[in-house]
Amino acid sequence: ALGGDAIFVQTDVTDDEAVRNLIEQGSGHYGRLDILVNNAGIYIPGGIQQLTMAGWDRLMDINLRSLYVSMQAAWPYLEQSPAGRIINIASVNAFRGGHGPAYSASKAGVVNLTRDIAIELGPKGITVNAICPGAVETAMQDGASEETMAAELKGTPLRRFGTPRDIGRACVFLASDDAAWITGIAMPVDGGLLSGLVR
Repeated sequence: ALGGDAIFVQTDVTDDEAVRNLIEQGSGHYGRLDILVNNAGIYIPGGIQQLTMAGWDRLMDINLRSLYVSMQAAWPYLEQSPAGRIINIASVNAFRGGHGPAYSASKAGVVNLTRDIAIELGPKGITVNAICPGAVETAMQDGASEETMAAELKGTPLRRFGTPRDIGRACVFLASDDAAWITGIAMPVDGGLLSGLVR
């Protein structure tokens, strides 16, 4: 498409040292770090009667703790950027129940972590925002039942599932100069799902 230089660093986001190494490698390769997008996430089904503590811990480690570790490692580099940006991928499920207590709690944690870090890093010129996708066509949706997917589609006013490109465009906006005075928000990118207009 547009071309450019990229490096690939396979990283286990539950390994704090590996996450720090990823940040160091990326900033070292390019000589700077301008944008951090935290997009790692998993879904483990089950409510309080089914989900084990091991499952809970794994989900929280990936969906929430890894974001904190990466932001902690990245902010000194981002502070040197003329326009440091952090974009955390949360979920509309941060604002509603019914999709598993661990997942919903982890994504609500992402939203409030984003707000707190935005307050802390704002004076350093770093913006920190969250994107809250609705139902997006990714591998995470593959295990969902037809009934669940039909209900999600019915509740989405735009009557289609999102695509990774939809989320990518929101990331590009929040990373751009057009979003230079936006920080601490949780932006739904959900086809209107949270609006509650369609029932």
